[in-house]
Amino acid sequence: MKYFFSALLLLSSLFSYGQSNNGPDSSINTIRRIFNSYTKSSENIDSKENKEAFTKAIKSLKTVNNQKHLLLLVNVWMYYDPTDFPVQELVEPLFFNNKSAALKAVNNRIKNKKKWERKDKAPYADLYSLRAALAY
Repeated sequence: MKYFFSALLLLSSLFSYGQSNNGPDSSINTIRRIFNSYTKSSENIDSKENKEAFTKAIKSLKTVNNQKHLLLLVNVWMYYDPTDFPVQELVEPLFFNNKSAALKAVNNRIKNKKKWERKDKAPYADLYSLRAALAY
């Protein structure tokens, strides 16, 4: 009986560990890690492994309400652009699943424009189109 409870406790802890590594926070951390690595390298390529991990992380998210996470996704939408990778098509459904929270994040990003970003140049200029689509 003692061994049974020990085994049950072990399985329970392993199950909890697996759940915590596959949740929304884990997916956001994966997205943040890949995005930060990509922007530091300043290239238009990324590894197949990163693209696959990014895709899996995005698809595992059903809805995002946290403004900090949405702001990350807005920046990803704008600047994660490896060749032949449909980042906007992957991220946009998350915005449209919670339009009001996403609209707030987009407005926040527009308000906090970087010095080198311009209203008439992509990708910053594209935020206005995204905002209009979310407001519709």
